[in-house]
Amino acid sequence: MLTLKSNDQLEYRDDDIGYNCNYEFPYLHTHDYWEFVYVKYDIEHVINGETRAVPANSALIIRPADRHLIRGVPNKLNPNKSPTHMNVKITTPALKEVLSQFCPDMTEILAAQPILEKHLTPEVAQLCDKFLTTLMWNSDKEKNMLMLRTHILYITSLFVETLCFPPTEANVQMPEEISTIVKKMNSQDYLGCTITQIVAGANYSHMQLSRLFKQYTGLTMHEYFLNIKLNAAATMLKNTNRLILDISNDIGITSLSHFNHIFKEKYGVSPNRYRKERV
Repeated sequence: MLTLKSNDQLEYRDDDIGYNCNYEFPYLHTHDYWEFVYVKYDIEHVINGETRAVPANSALIIRPADRHLIRGVPNKLNPNKSPTHMNVKITTPALKEVLSQFCPDMTEILAAQPILEKHLTPEVAQLCDKFLTTLMWNSDKEKNMLMLRTHILYITSLFVETLCFPPTEANVQMPEEISTIVKKMNSQDYLGCTITQIVAGANYSHMQLSRLFKQYTGLTMHEYFLNIKLNAAATMLKNTNRLILDISNDIGITSLSHFNHIFKEKYGVSPNRYRKERV
């Protein structure tokens, strides 16, 4: 059974698997189960004595031996303190069965790693968000079970390459310069900045940064940052009553007509229509 060594309550639970959403859970605790977490908004994560600033669009895997807490971070994208993260929770025996599709020892491989945290591309984050939001409104137990197990497999797959294949000359970790740019792009503090402002002070030329960024993220810097800006704008349209022009300015787009054009290209409707359909 799923049990938590604190007062948390699962929003959905079965004998071996469940999920919940929280703004924060600021009490140190451990579990007798695993958590596969999608982080939608910035959080502060204290785990095994280490305090980490985890940006939006990240994935975490929390093991039974991990002692942790999660604090919400004030965020203009989330003024109503909607859940910052969504957890899928599963017991060790059930997890071993699910992850046997990777390899028989995958659960042990995960348990032996240091802190498991990974930043996601905007496309992957959007997929996780849509998947788990759909799950929240689904009342079919059989479909829920399938979706929960699929989410666990998907999150695990994001870690598999780096876990199973140590870095080589052809497979190295993201350079610190690129990692710093990615973190800045995902921070609300830089949401209104231009790419030129984001990369200022980097030790590579713009051409080198562009090549490396595409190599490690699969997107150009413009594509990656624009996705984040538009996702942030969509969130503000849903969660606030602010003027569309102000939202556009917040993400660094001063031309309202240009904002309307690129927003419609991504979401298929104008910002005004998008807001009305989601109120």
